[in-house]
Amino acid sequence: MKSLPERELLVDLAKLFRKYGPEPFESLALRISSPESSAHLASLLRQSADIARREGVNSATKKSGEVDRFLAKLSESDPEKLGHLQRLANDILSRTLPISNSELADAVKDLGERATSRDPRQKLTLSLIQLLARMPTEDIQSYLHRFVERFEKSPDRDRSLSAWADLIMRDGPKRERERGQERGQERGQG
Repeated sequence: MKSLPERELLVDLAKLFRKYGPEPFESLALRISSPESSAHLASLLRQSADIARREGVNSATKKSGEVDRFLAKLSESDPEKLGHLQRLANDILSRTLPISNSELADAVKDLGERATSRDPRQKLTLSLIQLLARMPTEDIQSYLHRFVERFEKSPDRDRSLSAWADLIMRDGPKRERERGQERGQERGQG
């Protein structure tokens, strides 16, 4: 791996071990080791990147200027807190942590600062990071453990592509049957 973003992408992928376990990773490794699958995966990645560019999707690191500046200052004054807060900021801005702006604003308000769900995500993230940086390190660790667990573990918060696919597959046949019944009723009336 030559570049830091590629390395960070692999780290983010590795974080999914907790969610999926080792077996899917092993089977995926076997599948992509074949030249055909490897070429197919490369093609999918290129297409995804093209779509992201067309949709105007930027990486969280490009969007997080103020957050990065604050974390850089924090690295000089309190490097012990940096790792925890940097990870949180990256997870929020990259949307790895499934938290809405409304929930993020509530978290900021719970720590004593005014915020609304209409505030930009970067501003809310910066406010949260700044408020947490004022706490002792042990309190930050405890808060982050509860905070991340609240949003990461909740089964109704699964906004992944596979969750959407499951929802579509589950509801798709039901909708088709309903449409077929409606059409049959319309023909009976006509």
